[in-house]
Amino acid sequence: MYRMMGLLLVLVLGSTASFAEVLDASLLRTLGVREAIRQVAVTADGGRIYILTEKGTVEILDREGRPQGAIGVGPDIIGITPQGKDRLLLQSKDQHQLLQLVLEPRAAIPIKGAPIHGDPNAPVTIVIFDDFECPYCSRTVDLLDTLLDDYQGEVRVVFKNFPLNMHEFSRQAAIAGLAAQRQGKFWTLHNLLFANYNNLNQKKIEELAQQAGLDMEQFKRDLADPALEKQIQAEIAAGKAIGVRGTPALFVNGRKVHKRTYRAIGQMIDDELARLAPQGK
Repeated sequence: MYRMMGLLLVLVLGSTASFAEVLDASLLRTLGVREAIRQVAVTADGGRIYILTEKGTVEILDREGRPQGAIGVGPDIIGITPQGKDRLLLQSKDQHQLLQLVLEPRAAIPIKGAPIHGDPNAPVTIVIFDDFECPYCSRTVDLLDTLLDDYQGEVRVVFKNFPLNMHEFSRQAAIAGLAAQRQGKFWTLHNLLFANYNNLNQKKIEELAQQAGLDMEQFKRDLADPALEKQIQAEIAAGKAIGVRGTPALFVNGRKVHKRTYRAIGQMIDDELARLAPQGK
């Protein structure tokens, strides 16, 4: 099928044309796919190539054939149709069902220097943009701890600050967290702050820092370091750049989390582990 190099294709331009245009076709490249192909579809602008495999995965390539990700859709999907740039229609074996997917790009989130919980070399990274006075954020602490326990060695959690202006002491708490990180006790203070999210003020934050076992003289010096405020500003800017508007905002290997449930996030983790698994395993 690849003996097209040098093949001459003859196109007859119209049934009444008295001439023919001869085009020279050559093989540009060969695109590798990990599984047997069921269907190939391309967006109208040619910017994305979708490959539906027999095992029920949609592999996404850019116009040059570079992998952009993969989506598990299941073996019951028998056809795909691009609908604009970021939507995909899926045809199911069930003739009365047509599914519509919204595709989102993976966010590139800088994590250098950020607090990490779990195996630092884990293949799946959950980044959370958090506010220490946010009640919804406080409820996420146990959820992430459970995921870390159940996916030991496979998942790590990276914390990013996103204090909201509506919360009076959230920014002060964020700076306190970064000061605690300098003493290697970020997660200890993190848990104490969220356990008291509805009772934070300057005095309470200092009490919790002391309870966390921090060197209070160093802690107070670090609170005054303008570098911590700059780091908070940088993390807020990074969040806004990828569409964060509220908290908690979670991303699994750059994929935005829409349902903050164990089942939904666990499925995203499983998808990532399958995507990253060596071929043939």
